[in-house]
Amino acid sequence: MWRELIRELTRDAQPIGDLDPGPDFMPGATSEELEAVEQALDVQLPTSLKELLSETNGVRFEFGTPLVWSADEIARANREMRNDTWNRANYMPFDDLLFFGGAGVDGILFAFAINQGRIDRDEVCAWYPIEDRRERKAASFRDYAVNWISGKMSV
Repeated sequence: MWRELIRELTRDAQPIGDLDPGPDFMPGATSEELEAVEQALDVQLPTSLKELLSETNGVRFEFGTPLVWSADEIARANREMRNDTWNRANYMPFDDLLFFGGAGVDGILFAFAINQGRIDRDEVCAWYPIEDRRERKAASFRDYAVNWISGKMSV
């Protein structure tokens, strides 16, 4: 489902010289890899994210622009954000966010909100590090993918 959707959304992308615009898919994450992320971050991944990662363990579109990091990258980035001494001294806590990708500009990251240890809504927000601001960007993970790839969503 996710691969087909992303292919459809990127079907008109044109190469630049010899550069293929993508999208770039990876082999799907195993259930063990997804469980390891959940254990490492002490939160259950939302169904939509698990489904995408099961189909393609990370995906880039249009010349390497990240849509979703791999399961390992999600675990690593979230641990680093939560445990970095500088981050803890200068930003609101990150324990209530599950980062899954970046905008590729100004350090802006996309995330799900964690509420009382659970991700109970499929909404996607963006975190803006310059202002340490969080903003709702999409009502669902699917809307995030469609709007980010199509350029209907900006940061």
